[in-house]
Amino acid sequence: MLVVDEVEVDDDLVRDMTEVLGWFCARLYGRGGAQPGREGAAVCRTRYGTHGAVTPHCDNESMPVYQAFRFELDPSTTTRSALGSHAGASRFAYNWGLALVKDRLDARQALEVLAMRQGAGAGEARAWAAETAGPVPWTLYSLRKEWNRVKDESAPWWRENSKEAYNSGFDALARALKGYFDSRGGARAGRPMGFPSFKNKGGQRSFRFSTGVIRVLDDRHVQLPRLGVIRTKEHRGRCPTRWWPA
Repeated sequence: MLVVDEVEVDDDLVRDMTEVLGWFCARLYGRGGAQPGREGAAVCRTRYGTHGAVTPHCDNESMPVYQAFRFELDPSTTTRSALGSHAGASRFAYNWGLALVKDRLDARQALEVLAMRQGAGAGEARAWAAETAGPVPWTLYSLRKEWNRVKDESAPWWRENSKEAYNSGFDALARALKGYFDSRGGARAGRPMGFPSFKNKGGQRSFRFSTGVIRVLDDRHVQLPRLGVIRTKEHRGRCPTRWWPA
């Protein structure tokens, strides 16, 4: 922890040094790693100890700052199978939505060519093709709407997993599509992003819960929707309940 005399807080050298320390703290442990403290000081708590700094982002004591902690689960054989099923459901939803997007785009292109062969202008052909083929579900909302309309026919087993598994797949697809168009339009910095591709079983398996019963029961157990109580490999003691003494 960096301790600064109150009369020296505004000193240029002290301010520069504490800002540098705060920058390193944020880089190593995330912005949530630099937490606001007293007299403009910041307390950064990590699993390895306590470090302090001042940053321009956390000089307001009344502003709450949140830090996330990641814990590895230690599921039973049954729960491990359920986790794999949820991850597979997320991948299925992603691929299903991407196939729907591509089918609608291909249908629009074919209908547009057909209309132009019949003598229609480019604008008229494009509008007719879009109306006939139907809207392309670019967003999370539109993907979920299309899914809810046909899920009983396309995936009659969908109730075996939480709806959050499918939503996480649609959310990942919507983000990928938005990133592609933002990259093409210059709104996204960094290297160019290509159009989304299908996921296979050998890729990284993941899904997220955003709603439902999510609880930390004790130092070694958490509760997740549809999966129940799961043990964690790591003790939750490293997750602080207070950032600084009252």
